[in-house]
Amino acid sequence: MVIRALFFALLLSFLPQSFPGETADLKASENILSIEDLPPFGWETDANISPGNKDVEFDPYRAGFTLNYRDKALPYELFSVFVLPGDHLEFTLGEGEPDEILLASRDVAYRMQNGKSWVLYAPAETGIYNVDFIRVRNNDRIRVQLFVMVPHDEIRNGYLNGYRIGSYPTTPLNENPNYLPPRGFIEVTPENRHRRVSPHFTLGQFLCKQEGGFPKYVVLQERLLLQLEHILEEANNLGYNASTFHVMSGYRTPWYNQRIGNGRYSRHIYGDAADIFIDTGNGMMDDLNGDGVVDRKDAKILFDLVDQIQREADESYRQGGLGLYGPRPWRGPFIHVDGRGHYARWSLD
Repeated sequence: MVIRALFFALLLSFLPQSFPGETADLKASENILSIEDLPPFGWETDANISPGNKDVEFDPYRAGFTLNYRDKALPYELFSVFVLPGDHLEFTLGEGEPDEILLASRDVAYRMQNGKSWVLYAPAETGIYNVDFIRVRNNDRIRVQLFVMVPHDEIRNGYLNGYRIGSYPTTPLNENPNYLPPRGFIEVTPENRHRRVSPHFTLGQFLCKQEGGFPKYVVLQERLLLQLEHILEEANNLGYNASTFHVMSGYRTPWYNQRIGNGRYSRHIYGDAADIFIDTGNGMMDDLNGDGVVDRKDAKILFDLVDQIQREADESYRQGGLGLYGPRPWRGPFIHVDGRGHYARWSLD
């Protein structure tokens, strides 16, 4: 630990803390520490992200400090943000956090506004880019992954690079801006589908179930990931051991959503909804109450937990819809969680 602290302290003495000016085409690799020089995170060596790892001790991978981004608090060692080419992204340290922070990246330019605020410049090319925020005093780190998306306006006749998207409603529901069409789409390939977007969830868990080869496209909102990580941590705290949730349905393209008969304003098409359950290996909800039967009562345990979390949340991005669904012959019970920004509750037997 002493050697690592000396290592980071030495780096701090040599590295500049900002770019001269605000141009986004500066070579980040010439101005910021390379991520390849850093030791791995704990989650990078943790293979226990798939369902079935019931006996593995859960680690929430919370960092020792917090970043704020678009009025959301990011407390985890790994988190993803979804942006368009050329976006300017402001990150600030949480209130009361120290200002001894280094940034490390290979491809992302930035400008320090003061000791606790940075503007990152999203690269012009679609892809995934890492930026590490490093607190030198004790080597705490937060890795922010920038997913630079394909812009929405590249859809042609309902298709994006051969993948069928369909069309979004042109008028938001009740003039709610959360129902505006997404700004862009994350490109998913065989190479990145298993990439973690947060400590306990991968990009591929949220893919639409429609047919079609790669590349595929998905919409994913930061507020959904924050909710799911919080719910998962609290479920483990209550003794319901799970390394992730089984995401039965995440993103749906408008075309697929219409095909299965769902409502045109379903939160699934906006990338902030997931149908989930706790599964430790058999593809069905676990017997959470231990009565020997997997039924609606097990899903109700998870429903009540999420309801409490959402009702106690002060931030609107942690509030949203919550649905309870009983079992069917072809599937088990589950709950629906979304980040629409206001309370909505329903139950279907």
